[in-house]
Amino acid sequence: MDSKIILIVIVAALVAVGAVAVVTLSSGSNDTPPSSDMVRYEGNGGATDDGITHYDTKMTNVQKSLFKKEDYHFKEWNTKANGSGTAYQPGQTVSLGTVLYAQWSDANSVDAVNLYTSVFHLFIGQKGSSDLVNIDDGSADLPASSAILVVSPVDKEAQITVADNLQITIVSGTKTYKVDLGLPASGLSFTGGDVLSSGIAAYLDIGQSGKNAIATVSISVIQHRSAARKNL
Repeated sequence: MDSKIILIVIVAALVAVGAVAVVTLSSGSNDTPPSSDMVRYEGNGGATDDGITHYDTKMTNVQKSLFKKEDYHFKEWNTKANGSGTAYQPGQTVSLGTVLYAQWSDANSVDAVNLYTSVFHLFIGQKGSSDLVNIDDGSADLPASSAILVVSPVDKEAQITVADNLQITIVSGTKTYKVDLGLPASGLSFTGGDVLSSGIAAYLDIGQSGKNAIATVSISVIQHRSAARKNL
């Protein structure tokens, strides 16, 4: 056999062995804990398309979920099956020897890709509560009732109003921004809105019907610039 061919075969074999060392998949019994140089991912009621309920990996970067659970969506990982431990999101770092359990939710969920973070930020919350979750480039489950989307201008001196058609206007210095937001998903819709009592942000009420609806907030912004005043 040609020496070049032999070399290629050896390299391919080493790559294959390395891949197996990085991720080990198993659909059998989970009685044996992971070794100290592995991170175990548990489906916790979910499974892969091939029926795998847990797998081990040597990678310390937390992975996206490979598991699915009917009528539920993946929310996060947790060191306890009941969610009472330490929570992890994909991309974070975890220690080898850790077991992570998939956490599932059937709540409605929204996310956003906000390209206007220099103008305003987006948050999900519940009317009457100060506990807000930023979704400028992320997602959040909606409260079961009184869910709202909060629009908070970066300029704390800006004036913000909500029209009857739910268009939000932000006036910041000489710039005016007309903001239209939408929820393109069955079972979710904006049903009303107003300015918060503080006057520094506005909110849109989110109507919900059903469960496990997932939507990405649509964002449309038109910017106007008023003419600068001339000194007389």
